[in-house]
Amino acid sequence: MFDELEAVINAEKKRIEQQRLWITNFRRMMDSLPDLGEPWFEKRLSIEIIPRISDVTKIAAIDGGLISEAMSGFDLILYRAVGVVFQGVGSKVNASYVPSIDPVPEVFFHPSLSSRHEFSRLSTLKRLYIEYKTVIDTINNYNPTIVFIDGKLSPLNQDFIEYSNSVIKQAELDVKEIYRELIDVAHKKGTILCGIVKDSRSSEFCNQLIRNLHIWINDQSIGLGTLSGWRKNLENISDEFMLSHFLSDKARTAWLKSSLPKWVSGGDKFILASYVKAAHFDFPIRFEVLSDGTMVPEKLQLAISALLVLTNHGLPSAIPTIIIEADDRAKLTQHHLEMVLDQISIQLDIPLEILRKRRHFYSQLS
Repeated sequence: MFDELEAVINAEKKRIEQQRLWITNFRRMMDSLPDLGEPWFEKRLSIEIIPRISDVTKIAAIDGGLISEAMSGFDLILYRAVGVVFQGVGSKVNASYVPSIDPVPEVFFHPSLSSRHEFSRLSTLKRLYIEYKTVIDTINNYNPTIVFIDGKLSPLNQDFIEYSNSVIKQAELDVKEIYRELIDVAHKKGTILCGIVKDSRSSEFCNQLIRNLHIWINDQSIGLGTLSGWRKNLENISDEFMLSHFLSDKARTAWLKSSLPKWVSGGDKFILASYVKAAHFDFPIRFEVLSDGTMVPEKLQLAISALLVLTNHGLPSAIPTIIIEADDRAKLTQHHLEMVLDQISIQLDIPLEILRKRRHFYSQLS
């Protein structure tokens, strides 16, 4: 077994070394590449970030917490979200919280769903709903210039799958409705809405780069010999890995246009995405900004400057301090779940050992 494992590890090591070498060589010839066009919004692949942010800029971040457990005869979900608002910079930051610094979690108590997959999907939808609602409340109460959402700026397509279960169908409709409201509120208030994706598994950047390289080679803008192995080294690689070797510190990729879900009304709205290398010893962060078709460069510069300023905390991490704070305040633990279960056990007059399945399944996310 160990001989086979060693062979697999050596093969993977060779592949990674080849990819790193190719990326290094590609980076050296970056300045000689043709200008980028649609769907890119800038001409060069890599751009240095020069932070420009006002001391009085009000910045908010929202994160959600979730913990759930499948019990004997019913499913239990606890979820909440916290909005953190920073005003000022450095040692003069004032922090506010929505709805509070330690909100009471919402409790969903329902007869058992037919599968763990349905249970997991419903839990995610409940968390998304409370996160989007908290974003709306934060914007209405504090009118921040910039709002960071921990995670993608829009729900994933896989969050909405056809289910026969009426509870999940209703949860999907609720999330879509509150998300449309969020987009409308942000537009009316002039809020710069951003998503921060840590540990992104996307390959959108690499896939688009492959299309660009294919066009450049076909029209002889660049020679094939100078990019030998480009398809092999870009097809099976994540954006995060590629850009961790491609981007220098305090640099980002060109803005790339990305679509919103089809069910979001308003065809002029889209997402601009960029990867930012904010910390030397961490992977780049995927940074998304909502555009209504009129997003000016100054607003994009302000948003990305805020990200860079808030990651200048001396930690070996590219996660902004305001996201760390929101995550910490929203997090739910097994202790929260046990308190609710104890209350259920008392009111039903059923021992907790009976309520719990012998092979109980629970999940914890934040």
